[in-house]
Amino acid sequence: DPGRVATLADVPAGGQVFDLAPPPGQAALFDWLRAEFKLTLPETVHVRSDDFRLRKYLPLSYRRAHGFVAPKTPLASIDDTYHCLLKCPPPSARPTPPATDEMSWGEGFAVLLRQPPVARAAGLIHTVTIDLPEPAPGQAHSGGWLFFSLAAGHPFAAEAAADPGWAKLYATRLPRLDRAEPRPVFTATLFPVAADAAAAAGLGPLDQVFPEATVFDDGFAKIVHARQPIHADGSAEDAAGGPPLRLDPGIQLAWDDEDTLVATNRAIGTEMDGSLPPEAPSAVFGYRIDVRAAGDAGWTSLQAVTSPGFAVGAAAIPGFDAEGIVEVHPMTVAGQFWLPVFFARWAGGSLVAPSDDEVLLRGPARARALPYAGTGADTVPLRYGRDYEFRVRLADTTGGGPAADTDPVNPAAAPVARQAFRRMIPPGAVRSRDLDGAGAHTPRQFRIERPRIGYPQAVFTGFPGAFEHLAAIGRANQGRPPAAWVVPDMPDPDADLLEIRVLVQAPRFDPAGGDAGFAELYRTTRAFPPLVDPAAPAVLDLTLDWVDCARLSDIAWPADGGLPGTGPVVVPRGRNVRVLVRALGRADPGYFGSGAARLGSLGELWAGTVTVPLSPEPPLFAPTTDQERLASVFLQPEVPRAAETAVAAAQAGATTLMVTRLAAATGLVAEDGTLYGVPGRRTAFGCAGLKHHLAPDGGALTLTSPVELDRVWLNLVRLRLDRDWSWTGLSSPSVTVSRRLELLPIGQISTRSLGSISVDHAINGQALRAAPDRESLDLVFLDALEPPTGPDGHPYEVRLTYTLTARFDDGGTQSVEVETRLPVATAPKVAPKLVSAGHAFSDYTIFGDYEATGRRRRMLWLEFEPDPARDPRDIIYARVLHHTPDPMLMPGWEPAADPAPYAGLDLDPEAVRVIRPGQGDDHAGLNAMQPLIKAVDSDVHYALPLPANLSSQSPELFGFFTYEFRVGHPQGTEAAPFWSTAQGRFGPALVIEGVQHPTPDLACAIRRTRAGITASAGYAVAVQNGRVMRIQPPNTEIWFVLYGRVMQADGQSWRNIQLDLRRAQPATRRPTHGRPGLGNPGAGYLGTHHLPPTGHAAWTTADIEARLAAFGFDDATPLTALAIELLPEPNGAFDAPLAGDLGQVRILRTSPLVAVSGGCCPPEV
Repeated sequence: DPGRVATLADVPAGGQVFDLAPPPGQAALFDWLRAEFKLTLPETVHVRSDDFRLRKYLPLSYRRAHGFVAPKTPLASIDDTYHCLLKCPPPSARPTPPATDEMSWGEGFAVLLRQPPVARAAGLIHTVTIDLPEPAPGQAHSGGWLFFSLAAGHPFAAEAAADPGWAKLYATRLPRLDRAEPRPVFTATLFPVAADAAAAAGLGPLDQVFPEATVFDDGFAKIVHARQPIHADGSAEDAAGGPPLRLDPGIQLAWDDEDTLVATNRAIGTEMDGSLPPEAPSAVFGYRIDVRAAGDAGWTSLQAVTSPGFAVGAAAIPGFDAEGIVEVHPMTVAGQFWLPVFFARWAGGSLVAPSDDEVLLRGPARARALPYAGTGADTVPLRYGRDYEFRVRLADTTGGGPAADTDPVNPAAAPVARQAFRRMIPPGAVRSRDLDGAGAHTPRQFRIERPRIGYPQAVFTGFPGAFEHLAAIGRANQGRPPAAWVVPDMPDPDADLLEIRVLVQAPRFDPAGGDAGFAELYRTTRAFPPLVDPAAPAVLDLTLDWVDCARLSDIAWPADGGLPGTGPVVVPRGRNVRVLVRALGRADPGYFGSGAARLGSLGELWAGTVTVPLSPEPPLFAPTTDQERLASVFLQPEVPRAAETAVAAAQAGATTLMVTRLAAATGLVAEDGTLYGVPGRRTAFGCAGLKHHLAPDGGALTLTSPVELDRVWLNLVRLRLDRDWSWTGLSSPSVTVSRRLELLPIGQISTRSLGSISVDHAINGQALRAAPDRESLDLVFLDALEPPTGPDGHPYEVRLTYTLTARFDDGGTQSVEVETRLPVATAPKVAPKLVSAGHAFSDYTIFGDYEATGRRRRMLWLEFEPDPARDPRDIIYARVLHHTPDPMLMPGWEPAADPAPYAGLDLDPEAVRVIRPGQGDDHAGLNAMQPLIKAVDSDVHYALPLPANLSSQSPELFGFFTYEFRVGHPQGTEAAPFWSTAQGRFGPALVIEGVQHPTPDLACAIRRTRAGITASAGYAVAVQNGRVMRIQPPNTEIWFVLYGRVMQADGQSWRNIQLDLRRAQPATRRPTHGRPGLGNPGAGYLGTHHLPPTGHAAWTTADIEARLAAFGFDDATPLTALAIELLPEPNGAFDAPLAGDLGQVRILRTSPLVAVSGGCCPPEV
């Protein structure tokens, strides 16, 4: 019954007996075996245990070849266990057995069995014919079991009969056989033959191996899979990572991974749970692989061999045609036994008998010749760009198995594996030679050879004669000493093109330069001459054309259009240039395994970089305006809050606010006291006159002592270099800076070298923010200049000229100048000191025959103490701080409250004053104070002009003023320029209270009628807070003086003789009620809609005539008059203030002398 394992008890008596006679050379062959090997080890029986448990990793190709879901045995893994053991093996607990050349006789027999013709000559393999029972007509043989035992009369029959375990019997299961349907019959699994059913039960669950025996009884593998390695690491399965291939290993193959694992482990190890598997050893001894081009019908064996016969010792092995086998053996990984991931590798030709030339090209020559040669394998050559199909046939220990022209019978999931074979190894590096000679400053001519390709890749290309050429080199090397060996290679026939990549060095830290710091300018290709002979080099002559360009964008560089270019390769001057070359394969995805596989190794035309200077250098500095090139900034110190102490104020002065203000005024960026360029602009800084620290690349300037920034001119020169970032034509130092200073108008000149700006080929992160502008770069130089003084110690305007000189690598230079004019920023340091004051009058004028006098102009004059430290060009300025009415004009009135603190000088604070070239005198602060009028004949006397909002007749002039006086810089002229900043305009203040200007004029009005003469004049009034205070009655007195005008006795001039005095009486007004003063501020004055108070006096005609008569004058004597206003006296009025008491009174003002007109009416009688 083929469905049940048979026992000896089930076998009927009898059976077929074979007499197997020993071959004639058997004894001689065993003698040879004994002499050839040390057969001294004792025979041992392998005991299955956990130590020999076998495992296997199931690769992706296996899992993808069929409907894989999960491993069907825990011995198989699909996780990272296997890879981790390879990469990080744990310490192995299994000791490594010592190497020995000894073996047992059993191992000797195994050596013989691997060569079936030799094993047959040794009597280990016999061929017999077995008679099967004849089935009924029209029926097939149902199958069954077949095994051999020792027949009676065998030399060891007695031992076998005495001990059932002395010889183990194994049976093969025969499938159903039908004469109408011939088929191969193969023993894949051996079943133990027990004495009876009880003994069979101890052999394990043999039902587990029945599927294996039935599935593989046609002798063909059921799941065949293949892979072309893409990395030198055979365990790598994905495209990423792994070391590159150097030699193409061909195609890797494996089959029935899980079934092979289970069957092999059954013979040597235990299950994962420690239990023993059934004792049913696999009968598969090896495998045979067939190949065909995809789409072909017939198969070609890769293991077919032929032999004319050979001798083994004294035994003669006749000629034969056979097939070798591929065996699958475990390997040790970190002390564990694992089956290899793939079982075979085909790199073209025979798998079992490569030719002598193939062996020679792969390594050392054979120590002895093979007694057989492969045959037929070259019928299907392995070539790039082709697809192949593979199947696997099983072979047993006798070498038996299905033939190459046999087809499988049993169904299979993936009996044929299809694999595309593509070129995965890219072309090697090209060989170049500088035809200009080593050390040429400007390399121009190069000779480029195709890259070389060796074995087996050269053969895989299919180039005619490739193998013969390489084999000839290999054979020729055998006659040479090793030092003279020639590498067996040839020009790569797939490297049709030369790719040229022109790279320019980007600044360090520029991501455009990549990891190597170089940015690709462009790439182009040139075609190699066609390859005809593998022994003849195919060379390409390459010419470089060096061109000038200030910016790379100025040139239309070649574009890679896909077709090979012609002519010279254009290379820019003035840059650190690398030219990389590599071979390219044709764009054929059906030939190359990936885009990278067609790209050769990059090589340099020269070591390092080459820089060829521009010849000549075009203008370096971009044409910007002077206003863009220079900004002069004057910062005022921070003003501490009132609550801050002196220490806190000093600390506040050291904050980075000043740096921030400087950056805002000049278009830079400030952060924590460090200046940066505009985002996206590459900037190189330099500095003089300040404590600072420059970044290593010069792209940032840290001002380490911000307190230095106030009250100095911070002149920031900014130039734009008309070069892109890749240009490297400047030497070190790159740009030197000097300053020419001229004091105006004295012409004192000084010149100083300030330092330099180093344009390092590096950038910082600020240049990469926003959208980087790689077409130019900025130079920024910050020069701190204390406001200069002349030899006399006084400040002057400054004409500054900065000269920046760029120095090129070739020794040339280019310079640019930028000029500006700076105002005086130093305020006078001395305060004026008042010595005396008085009124200055215009000349006394007499009209006619002394009938009237003119109004005299009056001004307040001031005398100041001379100060030698004061700049003689400076003058004194004044401004009104406060006005208050004269209390003498407001009797009984509540005194005015003390004024509020005086407001500071209303000047532009100029926290940040920026001057740019071409800017003129803006008269900053000049109108904040009034200049005093300097005397023409004195350096210490000045006239104080009236406040700008008052005239000489303004009633405010009756009051008192508080004035602030300062020394200040005057307005300059073209001949004597004196441009000043607002904060530098005025010096410290002198405050004087109680300043009173000359009072307004007193007007005397005279009217004569028939009745007499009437005189009138206005009283002085007080102004408080802009309101006119008309006090009733006025607190001053007005007296009128009447004169008679007569000729002197000598007749030379007229004189006015006083005739009479009259006190004026205030004009009657509408009365007011209430006592003026506290509690009733509105009492005692009239509103602004009333006329000002006036005083009147009158003389009748009789009075006049009497007074004239008293002096002996006739009635026709011409009359004149004037008015005098007196201040009140603290102890009461005087009766004769203008007579006997004249020296006791104070005169406020006097009117001009006016004529008393005769009138148009005759005197009344």
